Amino acid sequence: MARVDDPNEQHVPPVYATEAQPFTTTVPNMAFQEISEYEEMDMQVMIRTNESVAKDIHSLKEAFKNIQTIKGHEGLEYEDLCMHPDIELPVGYKVPKFGLFDGKGNPHAHLRSYCDKLIGVGKDQAIIMKLFVRSLTGETLDWYTSQNPRKWRNWGTMAQDFVDRFKFNTDTVLDRFYLMKLEKKSTETFREYAMNWRAEAAKVQPPIAESEMTTLFVQSLKDATYYDRMISVIGRSFSEVIRMGDFIEEGIRTGRITDFVALQATSETIQSDSFEGAVMRKRDGVSSVVTVQKHSHESMHPDTAQNTKESQPKPIHL
Repeated sequence: MARVDDPNEQHVPPVYATEAQPFTTTVPNMAFQEISEYEEMDMQVMIRTNESVAKDIHSLKEAFKNIQTIKGHEGLEYEDLCMHPDIELPVGYKVPKFGLFDGKGNPHAHLRSYCDKLIGVGKDQAIIMKLFVRSLTGETLDWYTSQNPRKWRNWGTMAQDFVDRFKFNTDTVLDRFYLMKLEKKSTETFREYAMNWRAEAAKVQPPIAESEMTTLFVQSLKDATYYDRMISVIGRSFSEVIRMGDFIEEGIRTGRITDFVALQATSETIQSDSFEGAVMRKRDGVSSVVTVQKHSHESMHPDTAQNTKESQPKPIHL
């Protein structure tokens, strides 16, 4: 049977149960941010302070070293003697054998040769600068070790100073007159002299043709033994000139060719000895004449000679 609603009945709305939410309050994070910022600021201050102190210590060390250098007392510690004490070579790196530069020649050419040998270091300028001293000798080594490496910011500044110091070799322009004055040293063989002359001739600007070069070389010979026999090779290749010179040198050594220079020196020695001998014989002759005249005078006048002998000093024989 269906239910009939009573119009006088009160309707009560249903009650639904809900889950209670926890009570929370949002706390601002500003305090933690401020603490973190202060710590970071303190850290930055400490870093700057440490860097400043380190710079001051370094400056004091440098000043002390300068004072020692002025007074003539150079340090003997590794840091004082080594040009780049803080730079280490890679483990297992084998240092190549560099060509040595002594200040003679083209500094640009030496830098090219040096850089070509640097295999395995990449573009590490610190290592490139550290190894450069191993390619120097003589005057260049003295110059490099007397410099303060800290003034060079990089490889480019160091290389520029090096070129400026030794560029006078390339500033001097060689000419044909210079070649004519080159003479063979007594310690050189003909081939050594010819090769050295040829190397100098290659530096002349404008370049000399091969035929002109042989002509200049023969004309520069001061030894008549070579000059008289090498006129026939004028205008030929320089290699033929060297072969002819070797042939003449061998002939002089074996006695088949007369060395006019040696012959002239021997002749001058003989003439000098003969002149000195003649002078000595002349002096001996004068002494003999004086002695003979003295004895003759005594034999002719014995009394007078006796009185003279007693009253006068003895004659000095020349």
